[in-house]
Amino acid sequence: MTDPRIQAATEAELARHTQAILNIQKAGNPLPYLLENIKLTLPVNDNKQLSGLASEIYLPELFYYQDEWFYRDGDAFVFVCPASGAKTDNTDYCRTELYSLDKFSCNDVRSNSRTIIIDELAVKGKTVVHQIHDQSNPWVKITTDMGTDGIRIRALVNAFGSSPKYELTYPKRIALGEAFKSTIEWDGKNKKLACFVNDDIIVDAVPLPRDDLKAIAGFKFGNYGQASACKLRHIG
Repeated sequence: MTDPRIQAATEAELARHTQAILNIQKAGNPLPYLLENIKLTLPVNDNKQLSGLASEIYLPELFYYQDEWFYRDGDAFVFVCPASGAKTDNTDYCRTELYSLDKFSCNDVRSNSRTIIIDELAVKGKTVVHQIHDQSNPWVKITTDMGTDGIRIRALVNAFGSSPKYELTYPKRIALGEAFKSTIEWDGKNKKLACFVNDDIIVDAVPLPRDDLKAIAGFKFGNYGQASACKLRHIG
């Protein structure tokens, strides 16, 4: 059973964002898909400094928000993350990342796809571009890291409990400037996870036993640099 305090906070946050969306639409403004029921985490604090606690931007401000770390370029959203900056609580790295407020439980069925282009990433650099995360733990992270032969894409699956963690690698390398699609599917009925890159499966219905049935999760996507400066685009 979900902790009623977590459930109430989640529902209140979602209701506020839903009303903000309705207000924007009533004003005759189309809402980009990526900004529906979402919040933005930046690598700067509320004073725009690269230190301290990360600033978060919500709707309706997010609809109009742009800065050097997050901005629009045609039909794409650009995420720029420095090697170091302001962080969220209990994390080691800074990020420029969108976090869906359309939460779900471990019993639900959900799917999320992103089309991503990495423009700048140094050799040995690494960033997380797509993930499922609950209030405490990641369920899966899609990471990219730059080698001498191109960008490697991996799915890091947190199996929880006494089960091992899985690390699965997409067999092909991606070049800078090359688009690829990342898809994460969660089957809450069978407690299984699947991940695809360019529609090629890399995580095939891996069992993901959940000990914490109170967990409320959401999709994250953007640029969560692992002490690596990176610039990338999410299209849509």
